Amino acid sequence: MAGTHDKVALKEPLFAAGLAFLVPGLGHLYQRRFFKAALYFVCIGGTFLFGMKIGHAKVVYLNLERGKQTWPYACQVWAGLPALPALFQATLRSREALEPNSFRQPIAGQFTGVIEQMGNAHGTLVGQLEVGQPKAAHAIDDWQANLKGVYKTADGEFPVTGRFTDISIEPQVAPDSERRVLGTFEGQVQGNPAELRGRVEGYIPRGLWDRYEAPFQERRFLDSDVNDLDQAHFELGTHFELGVVYTMIAGLLNILAIYDALEGPAYEDEEEREPATPPVPSGSPDPLPN
Repeated sequence: MAGTHDKVALKEPLFAAGLAFLVPGLGHLYQRRFFKAALYFVCIGGTFLFGMKIGHAKVVYLNLERGKQTWPYACQVWAGLPALPALFQATLRSREALEPNSFRQPIAGQFTGVIEQMGNAHGTLVGQLEVGQPKAAHAIDDWQANLKGVYKTADGEFPVTGRFTDISIEPQVAPDSERRVLGTFEGQVQGNPAELRGRVEGYIPRGLWDRYEAPFQERRFLDSDVNDLDQAHFELGTHFELGVVYTMIAGLLNILAIYDALEGPAYEDEEEREPATPPVPSGSPDPLPN
């Protein structure tokens, strides 16, 4: 006679399911189901991280605007904590943080850029860029943008100080590690009485929290007709779609892990049944009565 499997004793299933949502495998670790905890953490977490890696951490984001919703996020969000920042970025960030040439706090960062004179690259500027708060909101002409650093040319490196005019800066929040800066530089190179002046294009670093799972915007690049999403597709090619697919798979797999922490293994109950009587060959005598 066949029996049924014993059910696994689950410790606080609802709490364990919540932990499993936050971090794949954490709910199973809480239930002391160590093998499954390691399996889910490595497989699901690894799948999500691999998708983020090949997609340069740009493939998980959320847009809630009507007609522009990012439906893949409905799957990605089930990967838990690694995917939740996209929800924060899309719902709690101020509008100013997502717009170019707009900020609430002074900007400071290590600047690296190329200065052009007469349309030709003339040298490299490297140094600390500090942009002070304007006198009036969005009054770009009032920004005080100063640079102190080094001017590098084929002849060597020279200390330089100066300021930017006509400056444009990309948004505080965007899915890139660098924040682009354009402007005209006017400065003084140590040991050279002539003023250094030219058009400059360069970058300052963007913090991890300002770029991780940041949403793409319909805003245009500072001097381009290509928007953020089109630029990402151009840079990554098919890796963008693959990254989206891998992170979606990770989220869907974690739904199964959450269910397992809540309900336990999905055993199929076996019905009790009598062993079947073997068939009697044709032409053989009837079996003797008991």
